[in-house]
Amino acid sequence: MLLSSPCGRGRTTVLRKLHAEMGGGFVTGKDFIETSAARRSFSASIGRYSVADYGALLGILLGAERTASLDAEKIYRFAPKLNAHQIRAACDWLRPSGPFSTDQFIEYLRSQRLASNVDLDEVQEVDLHDLQGIDDVLRSLEIHIVLPLTNDALTAELGLRSKRGVLLYGPPGSGKTTIGRALAHRLRGKFFLIDGTFIAGTNDFYGRIHRVFEAARENSPSVIFIDDADAIFEDGEEPGLYRYLLTMLDGLESEGTARVCVMMTAMNLQHLPPALVRSGRVELWLEMRLPDSEARTRILENHLRGITTQLSNCDLARVISASEGFTGADIKRLVEDAKGLYAFGRATRAQLRDATEYFLEATNGVRENKQRYAQAEIAAQNRPQRAGRRISTPCPSPMMNKVQL
Repeated sequence: MLLSSPCGRGRTTVLRKLHAEMGGGFVTGKDFIETSAARRSFSASIGRYSVADYGALLGILLGAERTASLDAEKIYRFAPKLNAHQIRAACDWLRPSGPFSTDQFIEYLRSQRLASNVDLDEVQEVDLHDLQGIDDVLRSLEIHIVLPLTNDALTAELGLRSKRGVLLYGPPGSGKTTIGRALAHRLRGKFFLIDGTFIAGTNDFYGRIHRVFEAARENSPSVIFIDDADAIFEDGEEPGLYRYLLTMLDGLESEGTARVCVMMTAMNLQHLPPALVRSGRVELWLEMRLPDSEARTRILENHLRGITTQLSNCDLARVISASEGFTGADIKRLVEDAKGLYAFGRATRAQLRDATEYFLEATNGVRENKQRYAQAEIAAQNRPQRAGRRISTPCPSPMMNKVQL
């Protein structure tokens, strides 16, 4: 939610009051700047296992005698982000099999697909087929990405390989990131994410990106998903970053890495460096279009399932007509807003209106927000660009932080 007004109208006061009533965190711009200036990794505050922690956990779970035959440092280098639950699961699986080696332990981790840098528990579960109105895009993804990465028999028989570079482009809310969520769950440990968090607040992005590519190679066939690539490159502040990515992409031509696919999403193709999307690096272009009336109807019907009858019994045709030009995300938002309007009416004991009126009011609100977004985007594009900043490249840390999608 964006709360905007001229200076001195009480924005901070309203937010502090809301915070006092509802709890949660309250971060000011000053807090954020001071934290960023400290140049400290946020992972330090949430705690991560070290090599010694791995050794101690293995000793507890397996006993000192069996742990002595394992190289905790090698296991740590392979999967530095394992938690206690995952280590315990590996030990429980291997314990009945008798003596086992470090390589067997690592092979188990690889077979269980525990190498992704995405925490699936934090990713909204969605299926590719939940998306509406982009059947041609979904078919291309199934043919060129999912099939070569999941059907080992056909891949071996026909020599299939996923596309080396894929670009998903389209307006905001059209489902680009949702496809990433669906692929994360579909491919599990074969899915790796690069997004703005690799640059924001860190000067170690070269090392972090390198570790993602290395993990993807180790766990191939796999997908590296670069979300909002145009937003990462639009200011032209990271010339070294896209050159580094070009080197990584070109390296995927070798036989040993032929089964790694790099998929990027973008809203504005003009913000992508031309060398990044030239023919050869991007082999498959997929346009995410706005859903037509039939697709919007299916999306709306899906969101209306399970809500109260008094609200779901609306005039679908009128709502769909009023939502012309809306994305799937816009339709989800208008349903949530309509539910809020209806709930507010009941809470304040106001006279309840026809269900369709709540949806039409919500539709107007969403459309107004889209107009404000468009105006803000134009203003941002007309704003003078900041001078490019120089970023140092220290030695990479052994950690590869989990990221959310």
